Amino acid sequence: MSTTVVLTRAIGAFVATNLDGLVLLAVLFSVRRGARAGPRHAVVAGTFLGFAALVALSAAIATALSGVSTHWFALFGVVPLAVGMWGLVRLAIRASTETQPMLAGAGVMTVATLTVASGGDNVSVYVPLFRQLDLAGALLTVAVFLVLLPLWCALGATIAGRTRVVDLVERAGQIAVPVVFVAVGVLVLTSLLH
Repeated sequence: MSTTVVLTRAIGAFVATNLDGLVLLAVLFSVRRGARAGPRHAVVAGTFLGFAALVALSAAIATALSGVSTHWFALFGVVPLAVGMWGLVRLAIRASTETQPMLAGAGVMTVATLTVASGGDNVSVYVPLFRQLDLAGALLTVAVFLVLLPLWCALGATIAGRTRVVDLVERAGQIAVPVVFVAVGVLVLTSLLH
């Protein structure tokens, strides 16, 4: 697989799987204003820790499943498809959620836990991605993630300063995230046909 293809897939996978993470970052940064708010670096450190756990888990699962036929492995596409469909169903029946003020004092481990909890869907995309890559491609993908993650944190902090943008990103993310996961699931499942 060419370097350009690996870079494109890594960037696409990161952006597609972290739209919800961007909303979480914006919320975490926006509630960290005022005297009782915790330090903003806790958000960044927790995000890095949680994201590292998601990537490590994805790589471990991909390695463990390396003996499974590629044809059968494509059935893994059911996971992002189900996550996306569930997200669309929840969106249709749920009222919009309010920002939790208690997040203002969230420490590194709390932010890491929130990152893992909100990024569990990342694993369903990263496992097939890592499964297709050799060691060099996997290392390049992780390097791309490590470059994009601080940019994502900076974007979340920037968005947090603009209430209207936070609302817009949150609304768009509620629709875009499930749609992206349905598309990823369909793409992985269609690889069964080849």
